[in-house]
Amino acid sequence: MSQSQKTHILIIGPTGSGLLYMTAARALGMHVSVLTVDEIEYDLPEAMRCAIDDLIMVEDWNMEGLLRHALDLHHKLPLSGVVAGDEFRVDETAFIARTLDLAGITPEVMEGVRNKAITRARLASNGVYVPNFAVASTLEEVIEASKRIAFPCVIKPVNLAGSVGVCRVHNRDELIRAYHDALNKDNYRKDFPSCMEVIIEDFLVGTEYSVDGYVSSDGIEVISATEARLGREPHFQEIGHLSYRLQDLPFHRSLETYIRSVVKALGIKSGPFHSEIMMTKDGPALIEIAARLAGDHLPELVEKVSGICMPESVLAALTGYEMPERKKPQSQVAVIQYIVEPRLAGLSYRELRGWDEVLALPSVFHSAISIKPGEPIPLQEDFRSRIACVMYLAESREQALQIWDYIEQKVTVIA
Repeated sequence: MSQSQKTHILIIGPTGSGLLYMTAARALGMHVSVLTVDEIEYDLPEAMRCAIDDLIMVEDWNMEGLLRHALDLHHKLPLSGVVAGDEFRVDETAFIARTLDLAGITPEVMEGVRNKAITRARLASNGVYVPNFAVASTLEEVIEASKRIAFPCVIKPVNLAGSVGVCRVHNRDELIRAYHDALNKDNYRKDFPSCMEVIIEDFLVGTEYSVDGYVSSDGIEVISATEARLGREPHFQEIGHLSYRLQDLPFHRSLETYIRSVVKALGIKSGPFHSEIMMTKDGPALIEIAARLAGDHLPELVEKVSGICMPESVLAALTGYEMPERKKPQSQVAVIQYIVEPRLAGLSYRELRGWDEVLALPSVFHSAISIKPGEPIPLQEDFRSRIACVMYLAESREQALQIWDYIEQKVTVIA
């Protein structure tokens, strides 16, 4: 039997960038199994279903039920590894990996990457720099924390993602309001309610970068750095990303050294990592880290500038499969830019004026409209209220920003 026939990968709850695992595994010749639910958050496009050998739809994310299905798949064809297809399925992935002794994240590591408070505590105890922070689970603790953390500061739920519940505050009254707002975020995902715990930490000044890579038996591979573009304060809505080859950044050695120390301190020994790091005047500081592929189409951007297919590389590293050949990079910079309109929050729009002219740009290679005309624009200034996106290539950061400004001026959201 060939290597491709023996290699069996299990993907738990693929959505967003996690969907790329299925086509990546198929491209590598792996046997692809998927455990997921029949819910809108985990809708599987028909084009992706053809890449799946075994698709099992479960009623819910009950651990024991998932394990029974994983055991059935394992007996049919021994599994080589298991990956989380979504930020909120890392818990189940770790449980299955540990129980079946598979390559993948462990429950202990999962706890350290899923909970931002534990992340910071573990890094600090290992001598890795993190911003000054405090953990609070009651209003009284929040008020007490405000005596130790200087304003302006940032408050965020410990276990959410996508900028949900994250807010910059300038005084105690704003902090209290932001805390109550963060508690309301437990309706964000019905299958993964937020806990009542938040962190309050120093507000970092600098440029935010996503630093992505994976860990294999050969060690830590740092693949890319992607600059985040943020929306208006006090929220931290990501309105775009500029992806570069890591070595093209003048401070790449500092960034790479820091993320390696983070990964080692958190005990990540296999699989992917997606980190968000603020590059300050004093050096890098971790914002958060996850044991999954990056969202927001970052794997596609990374491949455009590096020639490395992150989903394929992660699966190969996880299972000991032969590493796929690097392709020829297509550009120096790859960009995703989101269309947002905060003044229409809670309302709807009827036209994206100038959209067709933007799509006619020769550098554009992908676009999508998430909120269609007539549909309500969510009130929250996070990933949910982004109306559309366009992805394009550029030969330098300067050229990328010129295209960015052109799109900002050209596209108008008409109420």
